[in-house]
Amino acid sequence: MKDFEALKDLWQQQPGGNEPPPMQAGKNTAGIKAALLRQQAIGAGVLAAIALLMVAVGLGWHFFKRPITYVGLAVALLVILVQLYIMLFTYFKIKKINDTVAPSLHLQQWEAYYKFRQQLARWNMPLYFITLNIAMGLYLAEAIIDHFSIAVAVLLVLYIGCMLYTYLVLEKMSLAKEEQRIQRIITYLREVLQQLE
Repeated sequence: MKDFEALKDLWQQQPGGNEPPPMQAGKNTAGIKAALLRQQAIGAGVLAAIALLMVAVGLGWHFFKRPITYVGLAVALLVILVQLYIMLFTYFKIKKINDTVAPSLHLQQWEAYYKFRQQLARWNMPLYFITLNIAMGLYLAEAIIDHFSIAVAVLLVLYIGCMLYTYLVLEKMSLAKEEQRIQRIITYLREVLQQLE
């Protein structure tokens, strides 16, 4: 009987006796997490390249006659740098999600990230779209004022069409795909928790 009591005391002293075992990152979560990280990294890389190009244009080409062109270029650069910061912040937020913790904690991490992404999508994309296009309007003002022609009008219509298509169609598709990925992880983790109960 003493041996049983000793074993019982030893078992009760073990830390985390009531917690489910740590979750091993399975194909369901690790692959989706890698895809989300890749999406943020590619986006950040593209924005960094655009920012460098804008700096080269602003510093290297001195044929702009109006200060408004440089103001537009500076505002566009600022908007892109802020968006680059947001993408890097999001990248590291995803990276901090620990795949080896208990499923309940892992689920909480993904639910918190999902809530963060929903809030970010609600205000970030409209603000980014509006400010970037205001900046581009300022940047293109010199070409429109000084060199207006049918070709400039066609390019302007194409630009506006591309921006609207990107914002109204491509961005919504991208957000829906990301939301679907996160929901798959959350559903999978909830199923794991139900199996453990």
